[in-house]
Amino acid sequence: VNVYGDIAQTLPMDMAFLGNVLPNLGLDAATTGAILGRYNINGFNADGTPIFGAGGITPYFGNMTVASSGYREDQLVDNKASSMKADISLHYKPTEDSEIIINSKVGQGNTMLHATNRNMLKNFGLQQHKIEYNNKNLTLRLYTSIEDSGNTHDVSMLGANMVFAQPGGLAGAKTGPNPGVGFFPAYIGSFMGTGTNGILNNIPGATGNIPGGVGLLMQSMLTPGQRWGNLQPNDIPMHGAARKVAEANMLQPGSAAWDKQYNKSITTGMSLFGGGAGILDNSKSDSFEVNYNLQDLVSIADIIIGGSHRKYTLRSNGTLFTDYDAPIEFTDAGLYAQAKKKLGSLTLTGSMRYDKSQYFSGHLTPRIGGILALNENQNVRFSYQTGYQNPSSQDQYIGLDVTQTIFMGTSPDNIERFRMDVAGVSAAQAGKKFTLTGPHVIANSYTVASVLGAGGDPSKFVKAVLDNVSPQYVKSYDFGYRINGQKTAFDINVYYTEWDNFIAAKNVITPMYMDPTFGGIPAIGQGDFRVMSIDSNTDTTVMTHGVSGSFETSLFKLYDFNLTSSFNKMEFDDPTSDYEAGFNTPQTRVKISLGSSKLADNFAFNLSMRYHDGFLWQQSGFPDGFVPENTVFDASVNLAIPSIKGNIKIGGTNLGGDEYQPFIGTGSIGSQFYVGFTLNP
Repeated sequence: VNVYGDIAQTLPMDMAFLGNVLPNLGLDAATTGAILGRYNINGFNADGTPIFGAGGITPYFGNMTVASSGYREDQLVDNKASSMKADISLHYKPTEDSEIIINSKVGQGNTMLHATNRNMLKNFGLQQHKIEYNNKNLTLRLYTSIEDSGNTHDVSMLGANMVFAQPGGLAGAKTGPNPGVGFFPAYIGSFMGTGTNGILNNIPGATGNIPGGVGLLMQSMLTPGQRWGNLQPNDIPMHGAARKVAEANMLQPGSAAWDKQYNKSITTGMSLFGGGAGILDNSKSDSFEVNYNLQDLVSIADIIIGGSHRKYTLRSNGTLFTDYDAPIEFTDAGLYAQAKKKLGSLTLTGSMRYDKSQYFSGHLTPRIGGILALNENQNVRFSYQTGYQNPSSQDQYIGLDVTQTIFMGTSPDNIERFRMDVAGVSAAQAGKKFTLTGPHVIANSYTVASVLGAGGDPSKFVKAVLDNVSPQYVKSYDFGYRINGQKTAFDINVYYTEWDNFIAAKNVITPMYMDPTFGGIPAIGQGDFRVMSIDSNTDTTVMTHGVSGSFETSLFKLYDFNLTSSFNKMEFDDPTSDYEAGFNTPQTRVKISLGSSKLADNFAFNLSMRYHDGFLWQQSGFPDGFVPENTVFDASVNLAIPSIKGNIKIGGTNLGGDEYQPFIGTGSIGSQFYVGFTLNP
């Protein structure tokens, strides 16, 4: 999972045999002619390339799809995390019941972010500056948030850059700024050559005997219907040896060539052809919020009104969004009102909100909820609420290649601007640059399910229907009950949520180029395509539902026992869908704890167990996978020292020591043990 730069290419082994092996076998003219006839070759062009008869080549070895060796994540990042934060504020009270606050927060750090891919946040900075006015009824708040990505870079693109930077790149180059043999030519040369690990030395019945291997190979090739696999060669060791030969051409971590390319990649904007992996983001948002409590004007109910306005400025220099030539700007605004009324033992709360984004129609979302006191120790609560969410900045404007997948936002203007350079994969197009545009993606992509399920039959390919992303809507119903006893408390909550026009990533296959007659099918057949993740909306209604509960009690007047549990499930079971819902939530979670502060003076302890069942983790642009169930035990002991008003805490997490992963592609979590001392003079 955490190896980057392992880029697959389909290698034409028959062409390699004809060009690299056949001329060196020393065969007589008749045998050579027979082999050429077997391959349907009628002659050669002036540049030495063969002239095939009608129907093209008759394969013997066929094509082999080989992935280049990549680099491990720990070779590409230093795995160092750090954080610095500063917060300064000035508070001034012009009157007894009012206050003016001027506040600035600045943060900087380094860490690994698991988002659309593995991103190393290197020297990442974030700052927020705010001025706020408060009195008993009115709140006014104006603030700006500014990002500085520093040397943040995409680890997958960095791995690809380091692989392409080897002498000759992947396909080999005799001229240009980086000439060399290249990974795949070195691989083919070893596999198809006459050396110890070449095919002629490893044919069953003639191992280590090249003349014998030549004879068996010629006999097989000239027998109608025979293919390389019919000889039953054990070619796994041959592939392993070929990989080692090719890897010797790669840049080695720590070398001068490695350091030069590495520094270029993390400081240059993302581009497979430009050798950059950096995300150069300096986006910002400016926000205004106002709230007013009408308590002095209206007595029938507690009423609050408010509004907000936000301006987004996306400025990633084309490395994250499609702001290739200028920043992208857009705004959204909202108004709301809330009323709260007590009717005996029933308290009702209702609200209404109106939201409007610059490029989407406005929408009203009402909500009503209540809490009914059955007695002083029991209550029930209920709510019905509607929600409305505009597509996020990335849903609308992302334009990002993470090597496994290309992300494209689908606002109308983003589709018009979108352009992404990609490299051909097939032997005929290897390394050649093609540009995918937004209109090309929308008009010529196919569903992943149809391509994978076609069995090579292009007539079964289904064109993907791609539309502009639009807002999603939600309706949610909640019901809860709570009882507080002298020794025991119990709480339960049940919810049901229904999503309409659910925003999700739709994966499609996009050909790199088009054939005048057959469209994108030939490109897909040769492997010259890219998987793209398109922000879109599902036609299927998506539902989530669940229940959570907690139980607290005292045992034998000495121990405190707590149990919390939850069940959550999403209903989105269309097996033909190319959407990824990304729910990424275990169905069942349980936490049990037992502790006491009454066993002895100045002593307390706590033991706990945490459990979740296995669940599917989906992450567009990064591998999906199953996260297994996990049980973790934690413990802590507190010792009070009254004489100095101090406290010592000793504890550990994951006492069993079995490492586990919270999601796919992250580091494993082991045990942590700690000792803490607190002094409260």
